[in-house]
Amino acid sequence: FHLGNRSQIIINPENETVAVKENNGMQDFTKKQIKDLMDNESNVGILGTITQVFEPRFYEACPDCNKKARLYDGKFICDVHGQIKEKLVPIINFFFDDGTESIRSVAFRENAEKIVGSTSEKLYELRQYPEKIEELKSKIMGKQVTLIGRVTKNEMFDRKEFTVQRILETNNK
Repeated sequence: FHLGNRSQIIINPENETVAVKENNGMQDFTKKQIKDLMDNESNVGILGTITQVFEPRFYEACPDCNKKARLYDGKFICDVHGQIKEKLVPIINFFFDDGTESIRSVAFRENAEKIVGSTSEKLYELRQYPEKIEELKSKIMGKQVTLIGRVTKNEMFDRKEFTVQRILETNNK
């Protein structure tokens, strides 16, 4: 602040309001190209195309905290909430390319649903029909979006991978 000698500060003056810009809990992100991504970077946005999709997978999770549930004596247990009625959480693995490089990416829960354009329940039902899964994968390939997330290092395969935390749709007209 720069104040002149006649300035004064009035804390919370009556009948005054301050407009606060809300971002709906979404943080800004740094746009990058895949070739420029560094290990352990977070809050990075990459614009590109889904070029390969793997079969959807699921895991059992706590309906309250979304943490992975463990199976003990035929019952699912959450480390936080104890015995629970599990919910199935989808995982979609895919390759994403921006023209500079491609990166293996993974989307969980709502982001997985957004990638495939379907609910977890419908996606789970499709597992019985390999031909429908192939149709779904074909529909997803070529989709252009902006992925926002974090970069991790897969030590086993010695490569960078991208965990999706948010998806922004791109106008493909």
